[in-house]
Amino acid sequence: MEANREIARLSGEITMLALLINQTTELAVFVDFPGHVGWVEISIRQSKKDYNTTLTEDRVVFHRDDAVNQLKKIKLKLRKILRDKKVDYNELDYTIREIREYHLGGTSQ
Repeated sequence: MEANREIARLSGEITMLALLINQTTELAVFVDFPGHVGWVEISIRQSKKDYNTTLTEDRVVFHRDDAVNQLKKIKLKLRKILRDKKVDYNELDYTIREIREYHLGGTSQ
């Protein structure tokens, strides 16, 4: 169960970094996360105009033992791009709120 949370957290961080790269650089980052399969694919393209030229492409299959490590490597790759382009990504802020109790009517437990 802990691996699922780590995969979800890293996938969210990768998506944030990809959006920041898309907004601040000439590169185009595609994050494909089809809901009906257990994988995510991240590809970095030459530019927004030349998006058919793929520089790198990674597919992470969530049920594999190395999924968390693969996602960490992709996150580092995206952070390096931002660092090399001198984009400040340290100010990215987000909150994960965990709901421990909720009620769907009736009495609470």
